[in-house]
Amino acid sequence: MEEKILCPIDFSESSIKALKYAIKLAKKEHLGVTVLFSYRLIQPGRGEEILSFRDKMEEAARERFDVLEKFFDNGVKTDHEFLVEIGFFSDCIARQVRNKKVRKIVIDNHMHEIINDLNQPPESFLNSLPVPVIVIGDEE
Repeated sequence: MEEKILCPIDFSESSIKALKYAIKLAKKEHLGVTVLFSYRLIQPGRGEEILSFRDKMEEAARERFDVLEKFFDNGVKTDHEFLVEIGFFSDCIARQVRNKKVRKIVIDNHMHEIINDLNQPPESFLNSLPVPVIVIGDEE
């Protein structure tokens, strides 16, 4: 598999904007894109069985991603994969960087805040990664 740009998303408008930027950058640099959606399996206040909750979360994420697939074929088809993982975004990002050929990470401002899930400043986590991280602001 070729080198990829990792783009964690939560399906917010700003993360979709970051995804569009990642796709544009991937086309320019002849890279693929790995789109990562992460969620917590343990949700407070949920009265349903965990396996049922997991299946619903993953099915809903795949349905939402199906709507975004059109962005990958804008003249030139961009190689991509969509991953749904259980856990904190920061853990999932670190695992992808460690196990896949990730050349860059593209995140939005909101995701930058979400990464603060381990009680550390997001910058210290992002700066610890061995690849460049591009943060897309609202004005991009």
